[in-house]
Amino acid sequence: MRLLFKAVLMAGGMTRSMMRTMKLSFVLMCAAFVAPAFSASQAALSQVRNVYLLPMRSGFEQYLANQLTMNGVLSVVTDPEKADAIFTDHIGERFERRLELLYPPPPPPPPPEEPEPAGGDEDADEPDVTEPEEEVEDRKPISTFSRGRGNLFLVDRQTRSVIWSIYYEPKDNTSKTLNKTAGEVVEQLSGAMLGR
Repeated sequence: MRLLFKAVLMAGGMTRSMMRTMKLSFVLMCAAFVAPAFSASQAALSQVRNVYLLPMRSGFEQYLANQLTMNGVLSVVTDPEKADAIFTDHIGERFERRLELLYPPPPPPPPPEEPEPAGGDEDADEPDVTEPEEEVEDRKPISTFSRGRGNLFLVDRQTRSVIWSIYYEPKDNTSKTLNKTAGEVVEQLSGAMLGR
């Protein structure tokens, strides 16, 4: 970036004050694009009060639940219906299927009844011809999300969008290390919720 500004300075004969103004303008433009995304994520995060934890690698959800509760950051619920958000260590099609099981969509409304024709039952001799629905092949999803070890996501239950995430990698799977890592994750989450 510095070379670009020097090239512009040499080519156009810009003064140093003009150069500083351009740099400041560039920084302000970048901040203008980042700020709305940050504030939207911050607003969604501030709405979360109750969280449901999905099973995680090495039983990490147990340590995370302990730290969340002990520090009073969020309430951990065991009933997914009471959750505002879900903690998971993977996202992708497998996670989407899990959400469908936890929060099934409402049943479709019944089709409206068609009125009978006024002329009687003229079509009674014709057989009902309906084409069979094509069976959808159940394919194994191709996704790299399941290979992302060490990531933790907080997903909004209603919008199903990731509202906070962090990368954590415990040095080992001992209880002491997992508890310490969960404490660090909760500290980062608490800071994000407070806008730090």
